[in-house]
Amino acid sequence: MQQFARNPDKNRQFRHEDVLYTRKPVRSTSLTSSTKIGIREKEWIDKQYLYRGRIRNLEKECEALRSNAIMSLDKSRMFCTKSESLCKWINQLDNSRKADTKKLQQQVELVRRSGNYAFEKMKTAQADPENLAELHKRMDCYENRVCSFTQEKSLLFDDYTMRELLLEKDLRAFESNLAQWSVYDSRQPKAGKASRLKSASLSAELTVSQVNHEKLLITNVRALDEKILQVKGHKEGWDDMEHELFLKILNEYHLSEDILMNEVIAHGIKTRTDATESNLINYMGKSQLGRRVYKALCKCSKKIVMRSTDAIQTHFYWYLEYLKLVGTKKQEISYWKLLKEKKRRHTVDNIKAESSRIKSMPLSDVCCNDATASDELIEMNRQKKESERRRAKNRQLVREWKAAKESRDEERCRQEQKREKEKAMKMQKLFSEKKQKVVIHKMKKEEEAMRTQEEKQDPQISDPKSTEFLRINYRDAIHSARIRRNMLEERAMKNQHQLPDRPKLIWCKNDHKITMEEVQSKLMDPTQSSLKNQLTKVELEERSRHREESQAHSLLIPCIDAIRDVTAKSFGHIPIQPRSIPSWRQNLRCA
Repeated sequence: MQQFARNPDKNRQFRHEDVLYTRKPVRSTSLTSSTKIGIREKEWIDKQYLYRGRIRNLEKECEALRSNAIMSLDKSRMFCTKSESLCKWINQLDNSRKADTKKLQQQVELVRRSGNYAFEKMKTAQADPENLAELHKRMDCYENRVCSFTQEKSLLFDDYTMRELLLEKDLRAFESNLAQWSVYDSRQPKAGKASRLKSASLSAELTVSQVNHEKLLITNVRALDEKILQVKGHKEGWDDMEHELFLKILNEYHLSEDILMNEVIAHGIKTRTDATESNLINYMGKSQLGRRVYKALCKCSKKIVMRSTDAIQTHFYWYLEYLKLVGTKKQEISYWKLLKEKKRRHTVDNIKAESSRIKSMPLSDVCCNDATASDELIEMNRQKKESERRRAKNRQLVREWKAAKESRDEERCRQEQKREKEKAMKMQKLFSEKKQKVVIHKMKKEEEAMRTQEEKQDPQISDPKSTEFLRINYRDAIHSARIRRNMLEERAMKNQHQLPDRPKLIWCKNDHKITMEEVQSKLMDPTQSSLKNQLTKVELEERSRHREESQAHSLLIPCIDAIRDVTAKSFGHIPIQPRSIPSWRQNLRCA
C-alpha cells in the first residue's frame, strides 16, 4: 500500500495523488507513533482523499471521451493524423505514469522490508559487539537507502511541480482568452431600432479615451496577476502552517502589511529575491523598525525549524515584493471601480434627462415615437414590478424568520432563567437547612453546658443515692422489664409450632408394656473411644493382629483384594465412635 507523508512544500499547486510525498528521516525520541493527528493535518488528509477521488473521476471521463473519439474515427474512416498522435501520446503518458507508480511502490516496499529486517534483528540481537556492529551496518544501509530514495523523489517532485505550474499558467491564459471572447460576443449589438438607439446614445456619451483607459486598467490587473504567479504564488511554495507562523511572528513585532508597505518599502529596502544579507544588515542599523525586522527574522529562524536562515530571509524579500504587487493591484482595481461608478452615474443622469424630456414633450410627439420603445418601456416596468414583488416577498420571509428566531431566543432565555431560579431556590433551601442544623447544634451545646454548670453548682441533683432518683429509676426499670417480657412471650407464642405425635412403645412377647422405669438407661455408659484410651500399647497391637487374622477388613469392605491401590481400614482404629443410643429411643418404633 502506498503511504504518504507530509512535505513542507505541500501547498504548491499540483496533483497530490501522482507524487509520493517524502521527508528526510529525522530521529526523534520525543514524538512517538501514538501522537494524535491535529485538526489541520486531518483536514489536509481529507482534502487529499477528495482530490484523489475527483482526479479519478476526471480520468475516467477523459478515458471514456477518448475511446468514444477513437471509435467515431474508426466508424467514419477518417484519416486524422493529429488526433491519432494525440491519443497515442496520451496512452503513452498513462502507461509511463503507471510504470513509474509501480516502480515507486517496489522501491518503497524494498525500503520497508529492509527497515523491518533491521528492526527484527535489533529486537533479537544479543549484547555482543559483533551483533551490535552488524546492526549498526544494517541501520546505516537502511538510512542510506531512505535518503537516496528521498533525494531522487524530491528531484522528480520539483520537476513535476515546475511542469504543472507552467501548464496551469497556460491553462489560465487560455481560460482568460475564452472569457474575453464570450464577453466580446455578448457585447455585440443586436438588430433592432431600440438597441441601435441605445448604442448610439452610449457611444455619444462615452469618449474613446475612457474606454481605452478602462481596457488598460483591466490589462494591468491581469498582468499583475501573472506577475504574482511568476513570483511563486501567494506563499512562495511554503506550507500553510509555516507561512501563518511567519506572518504571526511579524505581527508580534508590529510588522503588519500597512507598516511594511508604508515604511519599509518606502525607505528603500531592496526587495530582490537574490538580495544578500548585508543589504538587510545595513538597513537594520539605521532605524528602530529595522531592528524589529532583524529580531523577527531571528525568531522565525528559531521557530520554523524546516527552513534555513537564508530561506527565511529570501522569503521576507519575496513577501515585500509580493506586498508591492498586491498594493499596486488594489490601486488599479480601486481606480477601475471609480471609473465604473462615474460611468454608472453618467448613464443614470442621461436616463433622467431623457425621461424629463419625454415628459415635457406634447402627447402627439410621444405617440409618434417608435412602438418598440413603448414595448420596451412596458417590459421594463413589468420587470421592475416583478423585482419589487420578489424583494417584498423576501423581506416578508426575513421578517418572519427574525420573529421566529426572537421567539426561540426568548423561550430559551425563559428556560435558562427558570433553571437559574430553581437552582438558586435549591441552594437557598440547602443553606437554610444547614443554618438551622447549626443553630440546633449550638442550642444543644448550650443546654449541655448549662446542665453541667447546674450539676456543678448543686451536687444533690447529680447524686445517684438520693431517694427520689432511685425510686424513679426503679419504677422505670420494672415497667420496661414487664413490657419486654410480654413482648417476648407474644413472639414465642406466635413462633411456636405443633409438636408431632410421640412414638408408640413396642409390645413385648408377654404382651405387656415396657415402661420407662423398666428400661435400663445406657446414657451414662462409657463409649468405645473412652474405653480404648484405657488400653495399653501392647493390648492395642494384639487387637490389630486379631483383626488381621479374623479378616475384619474383607468382611467390612468386600472385594478388597481386587483394589490393591486403595488403603482400606476398619472402623476399629477410629478414635471417635458414634455415641450410644439414648435409652428412651431403644426398643421403639414409629407407628
